[in-house]
Amino acid sequence: MQKFQIKRYRIRSEKIHSPLRLCFLTDWHASERGLSVPFLTEMLRREKPDAVLIGGDMATALNFASVKTADRLLRSISGRQPVFYARGNHETRLYQSARTHARFMEYEKRLTSCGVRMLDNSRAKLEVRGQAVTVYGYSVPMGYYRKPFPPSLTEGGLGRALGTPDEKSFCILLAHTPMYADRYFAWGADLTLCGHYHGGVIRFDEHHGAVSPQLVPFPPYCCGDFYHGSQALITSAGLGEHGFLPGTGFSRLPLRYNNPRELVTVDLEEKRDGP
Repeated sequence: MQKFQIKRYRIRSEKIHSPLRLCFLTDWHASERGLSVPFLTEMLRREKPDAVLIGGDMATALNFASVKTADRLLRSISGRQPVFYARGNHETRLYQSARTHARFMEYEKRLTSCGVRMLDNSRAKLEVRGQAVTVYGYSVPMGYYRKPFPPSLTEGGLGRALGTPDEKSFCILLAHTPMYADRYFAWGADLTLCGHYHGGVIRFDEHHGAVSPQLVPFPPYCCGDFYHGSQALITSAGLGEHGFLPGTGFSRLPLRYNNPRELVTVDLEEKRDGP
């Protein structure tokens, strides 16, 4: 197995009065050659999260059979704690393809039937020990993943998809790509969770990597935690690796350097006066 880490963050907010632990999974691409279903299930059991948040790309559009593997993982963890799942670009490609649309919808239906909350430009409430948060899932349109020059995302576009964040609630935004982090901050989420960049493939330090999937060198918000006033954004380096070269025998090469696969754990705590 390639190098793996549990990356921990602590977020303090005046909106939190009872602590919550969240685990964030993204960009696994059903890559059991790296991290198997039993291994990930056990890691989550040990972390004891109050909820699991999924940032997309749990399967790969390059091979629809990978959906069955993603299904096994998500069904294995869904009975232990609430699970919220937003689409990544691979799920969106599977949804939009005439060849895979019906089977992908069956995948989402199976997950819903076992309690997974599928968030396609929608929101859901999570309440644990009297602490309520609102989780939003933004399905970034495929045009915004275009290589190498994707369009700009307007604040209005995000608002049309999700409405406005609940000011009385701690709001968590699941948005697969961090390319539009400035817009996520402007929209008003207290915490945004992203993936997609795979730590920049070659990772230089806590926040900097070599390249994004849009072939942007040294992309902003590549990995790690970022802050704008009281708001936070975390970009996970992900659980898998980039898929590319479709139609060849190299549809998924394990290119990660100084860049462990990671499971993100976020502890939400009350913000108190003083140090």
